[in-house]
Amino acid sequence: MEDSALSFLNPVALGHSSDYQVVVPYYGAFTWATGRLSTLMDVNRVLFVRAGEDFRETHPIAGTGHASLIVTPNVQVLEEMCRGAPVGRHVAFQSTSQPLGIKARLLTHRILNLAADGGGEGLEGDELAIAVLQDVLANSMDRALPPPARIVNQTKQILNARCCEAVRLDDLARELGVSGVYLTQSFTRSEGMPLYRYLMQLRLSRALIELPHRDSITDLALDLGFSSHSHFTAAFRASFGLTPSEFRASSLSQRTEVSVQAIRYPSSARR
Repeated sequence: MEDSALSFLNPVALGHSSDYQVVVPYYGAFTWATGRLSTLMDVNRVLFVRAGEDFRETHPIAGTGHASLIVTPNVQVLEEMCRGAPVGRHVAFQSTSQPLGIKARLLTHRILNLAADGGGEGLEGDELAIAVLQDVLANSMDRALPPPARIVNQTKQILNARCCEAVRLDDLARELGVSGVYLTQSFTRSEGMPLYRYLMQLRLSRALIELPHRDSITDLALDLGFSSHSHFTAAFRASFGLTPSEFRASSLSQRTEVSVQAIRYPSSARR
């Protein structure tokens, strides 16, 4: 496993992956491109990297870098999880990117906190990594999804840039030059969730990073765009099965704060 961060001051990253990898973003957004295929990756998506691929990463949102947990299992492990089928034929690696489930988000933060406490290389870390792989592979769609349309990528870029602001459908559609009906139908078909839920998950994923380091949950709720402490608590509990206070109490390290700083300023971490 690798905790990888790239600052927005490093606008482009080029590389080659010799292994199959599963990449779980937990902060920011970036454009992932292989050949002619390009998609905007953020905390609502998991990236499946195929062995032998050349790739490039760019940061389309001003001032925003990204950080991800990268899991690089050996092929035998992946084949077992794919029930003996060739890994490259699994629907996940055929579609490159899939929606990221709630369980994998929480498992990712458990791994990151465990690593900060010095236990990331032990048995518990290995088992958590297996659990992440099992979840993202099991939740893959029955068929490979087509790459998101340009309008969907543009929409995600706007939502990431304004995730803590009030966003109205008419204003968003007008900015993109389409109708509200077309936008919401296209987005839901591509991302598997409506626009409002996508925006909510962006805010809640930011909360997972900020909660261990904020004294006032009410102030955090308002900063993230929620109307009140109770609104934030209800949304957080509905998604993650525990309250913001309970999650904060279970976080034992300052690890996430370090990562956020790493992607606001130049970082040498590269895939």
